[in-house]
Amino acid sequence: MLQQPPNIQRNKCSHLQKFKSNGGLENVNTILHYLLTSSYINQSKIGNLPSPHCFTCGSKNGWIHTSSSLPQSGQQNEEIKIDEFYLNRLFVCLECIYIGCWNNIPDNKSHSFTHHSDTNHSLAMHIDDIDATYITSEEIGHKCSLYCFECGEYVFDNDIELLILSETSNFKTTNIVRGMGTQNAEKFSKRVNMSEYLGWLPSKKENDIIMKNSKRYLLPEHMQGLRGLNNLGSTCFMNCILQSFIHNPFLRNYFLSDKHNRTVCIERKKNGTCLGCEMDYLFTQVFSGSIAPFSPYHFLYSVWKYAKYVAGYEQQDAHEFFIAVINGVHMHISTSQRKDESKDPKDTRDFFKERDCKCIVHKVFNGTLRSDVTCSNCGHISTAYDPFFDISLDLRLNNSNTPIDLSKESQSQSNGQTHHDSLFDCLDRFTRPEKLTKEEKFLCGKCDSYQESTKQFTIHILPPVISFHLKRFEQRSKLDTFVEFPETLCMDRYLSSNFAKKRKSPNGHVSQKEEERYKCSCQNQCEYEYELFGVVNHIGTMDNGHYICYVKHSSNVWFKCDDSWISYSSLNTALKSKGYLLFYIRKLPPFKE
Repeated sequence: MLQQPPNIQRNKCSHLQKFKSNGGLENVNTILHYLLTSSYINQSKIGNLPSPHCFTCGSKNGWIHTSSSLPQSGQQNEEIKIDEFYLNRLFVCLECIYIGCWNNIPDNKSHSFTHHSDTNHSLAMHIDDIDATYITSEEIGHKCSLYCFECGEYVFDNDIELLILSETSNFKTTNIVRGMGTQNAEKFSKRVNMSEYLGWLPSKKENDIIMKNSKRYLLPEHMQGLRGLNNLGSTCFMNCILQSFIHNPFLRNYFLSDKHNRTVCIERKKNGTCLGCEMDYLFTQVFSGSIAPFSPYHFLYSVWKYAKYVAGYEQQDAHEFFIAVINGVHMHISTSQRKDESKDPKDTRDFFKERDCKCIVHKVFNGTLRSDVTCSNCGHISTAYDPFFDISLDLRLNNSNTPIDLSKESQSQSNGQTHHDSLFDCLDRFTRPEKLTKEEKFLCGKCDSYQESTKQFTIHILPPVISFHLKRFEQRSKLDTFVEFPETLCMDRYLSSNFAKKRKSPNGHVSQKEEERYKCSCQNQCEYEYELFGVVNHIGTMDNGHYICYVKHSSNVWFKCDDSWISYSSLNTALKSKGYLLFYIRKLPPFKE
């Protein structure tokens, strides 16, 4: 993704142009060489070269301390001393290489300005303290700014910035090493990275090419990253999942930061297919600046090659496609990053079991479920941990053998109100203890026999992005009921640590007051709070349906994505839709040091 070149807008200074036409760039080169050399020699203690200072008063860069006196109110002949500090800056004249100071001390004339008044030399370079052993090309460009006294402002010039880049590069590779002893040269080579990537500044010709071929600047900021996806024949399920990926901030930042480059991908070169490369190309196309709908035919073909069970032009399930894609991205990216080449790159192990994987899929979607099986005979608890990448939630109530409190439903019906199922209801059922059937008797480690038991799921570790799959399809029917879901969701009440507190209560039962204590109050910024950014909907019947999605753009505006059509929408419209897949992002991601 191209960024705006730093030389597109420059101040037109006639004094600077005249200075350059008279061969003034040689003076600039001399000044830069002195600044870099004196800094390195003095800091490395391999020599002694005067550091920059005002030729008139001898002051250097930094703060100047002065004191003044003010009469004390109500007291005669008594004064209060006040300490004052003023920032002193150095400017070197580009025409005679005079260094003068500039500060804002009252009734004090800056020597750099006095020099300009006496000589009519207009241009000077502001020089800041430079650590030449670690200075980069970009840093020295900021520390060596040009100022025109006639224009009364800082000025910029492409040729001088190119000269700064060149002089910095030459300094790091040859100028200082030349003339040093062997030990000093080795010392310098270790302290300065010779292979540093130098900053790039486009020439006028290159800048013209960039401006001619960059379409991104034609799009306003609130439209960047919005691009429709053509339906390739009942592929609306794919388009909705891809739009949810495009508007996932973690995935967007990863692929736009060139973390996976398809031009150097090992997996793609070895096997010809890499879903990580397909994601990289997808983001490149979406953020290219083009507003014409994009046809992700090669993405679809690559998914077909990896997951044959979703191949074909018939309508597929969006949830199955979501799992297939993140599975494939994980397999291909982790293979290309794998250091152990003895492993088979076509290893088809279930990626959910690879808990220590550092690929982008695991970093974004991977969480951990805790499963507690409690023996009904002795109360022994057997615990297991399993990774998850999404949570599938039942919409209907479980069987009668599951302890479900129907008071909420019955009370709403008695009041003549229709109770809508909500995401909180689904999560409550998901984390509610379930009595296992006789056929599912559990081998208790304490009783050493098969016993009746109850099983309960809780969330042990939350992922940065959590996706909920509302199970609307059962056999050959579809549950088209409305499920209420919020914009912000606090997951604190579903954590294993919260349920562990309840378990310590007598008989595992807590009062209503105690129950409220375990719920997150969210009065302050909640650590486990999530925010909705994507909703995938299925419209129609199971045999004749269509997928659309609502996504939250980086400009905090909601859009409706319907294949090649993208239109303005609203949060309220998304919340009132019959969601099938819900995507939430954590407000406070748990960054590791």
